[in-house]
Amino acid sequence: MQPTVKDDENLNNECLRTLEIVGKTLVLTPIIIALPSLAYAIITGKNLVSPGSDAGYSAGLMISAGIFLLIYVSYKIIRK
Repeated sequence: MQPTVKDDENLNNECLRTLEIVGKTLVLTPIIIALPSLAYAIITGKNLVSPGSDAGYSAGLMISAGIFLLIYVSYKIIRK
């Protein structure tokens, strides 16, 4: 059975939806993980974060990758 244009369009929509979910996950995960630490620091006035910047750098990369994915998906959806 030959795939039809409608099948290709459905597959393309599924791929875009999957990329959108991955992008949102990349953006929200570092933020959600940092919330308990932030809440503790606000309540007690003590900072739990280590002096190194590795975690912040990694979180920034994840958020940036998520934003780029969301921009790409938005561009593809608008272009349709």
